[in-house]
Amino acid sequence: MTIADGDGGPGALRLKCEGADGLTGTFDPLVWHLTPVSHTPTKTVFAGRRNEKDAWIPVVFYALTDGSRYIHFGVRATAKSA
Repeated sequence: MTIADGDGGPGALRLKCEGADGLTGTFDPLVWHLTPVSHTPTKTVFAGRRNEKDAWIPVVFYALTDGSRYIHFGVRATAKSA
């Protein structure tokens, strides 16, 4: 999963998921366009969708009390690695 600046206006992001390890190259990358919704000192919420026909889904960036940073997307939380 990689996250970069998007082209949807101020604060927009682009989230891309690709196969890793044994799944590398087995499917085309999946890309979501993220639009900022809200921001607090502990979390930032985006609404994301792959195209204009898809429903919006929540994508939340947050930090634990120990400072570990995560993204919650779909039904899983993923730790920041870089």
